[in-house]
Amino acid sequence: PGRDPLPADYHEVVLGRYDPAWVTQARKRVASARDSWSAVAGGELHRLSGLNEQFTLVAESLRRLVPGGDGLGDALTRVAAAVVQSAAAPEPALAMEVATSVLYLEAALEDGAFDQPGQAERVKRLAQRIEAVRAGAAPEALEPWMEELYRRVSDRQTLGSVVHELRGALSESEKLIDQFFRAPADPSVLIPVPGQLQAMRGVLSVLGLEQATQAVLRMREDVDALIAAGAQAEQQLTLFDRLAGNLSALSFLIDLLGVQPQVVKAMFRFDPAGGLLRSVLGQPSARGGAAAQIDLGQSEADDFQSTAIEAVALDE
Repeated sequence: PGRDPLPADYHEVVLGRYDPAWVTQARKRVASARDSWSAVAGGELHRLSGLNEQFTLVAESLRRLVPGGDGLGDALTRVAAAVVQSAAAPEPALAMEVATSVLYLEAALEDGAFDQPGQAERVKRLAQRIEAVRAGAAPEALEPWMEELYRRVSDRQTLGSVVHELRGALSESEKLIDQFFRAPADPSVLIPVPGQLQAMRGVLSVLGLEQATQAVLRMREDVDALIAAGAQAEQQLTLFDRLAGNLSALSFLIDLLGVQPQVVKAMFRFDPAGGLLRSVLGQPSARGGAAAQIDLGQSEADDFQSTAIEAVALDE
């Protein structure tokens, strides 16, 4: 005879723990808050009026469904209230951190993982990350459990929110880099950029965009070198050329990510020697140089060309 089976706990309720209507309602609330947050972060300030109510409803669902969800619900409502009061778009680092937490909630609800063991500690960690960034701390790398869930549950609708935040963070970094090169005597304007790039790098890594991740890492190294104020004028120009080229390529990558996420991985290559991210479509760099072409089979090249045409058409 084998071992005796573990005794069952007949008092534990395993079915009907949550009303399915609550879960459906929570998904809708999170999706609505996600869309509004992305819009506000992108500068659509007319969407501010509904932000408080939407995040209050998300907080209500968190308290009802997620163990320990009160803390995260409170953190989200505080951020929403502060952004509404400021009547301005949130800082890119905060916009990314909130979007990341909302993305996690959406994935957990979709995956049915919202009431699993350990979830209370995870939502507590999400709340801590939001509060830290709101207080001015630099964004931290994504937790392994966040990456695991994102990879398991990824759909086009969820990706759209991430694309908005990536575009906003890239735009802010580009603005500060341009401001520095107009007045290179003051490298302090670049201080927020490494944190913004770190946040972007974490999200790009989760999406499996390894080539873009390497490019962002090189960009961060270049910005750190400029902040250190040890670069000579000639070296500064070299770094600027490289930063401009990578900003241009990343902008193109993010735009395509919004319309053809399934093929973006194959459309860009990072050149470690030159430190540049290049498009296989040969997009010109921001300073007028043509990016090097990468050899492709004819059918693959045709597919990429069709994708680019579709992206432009949808963007228009």
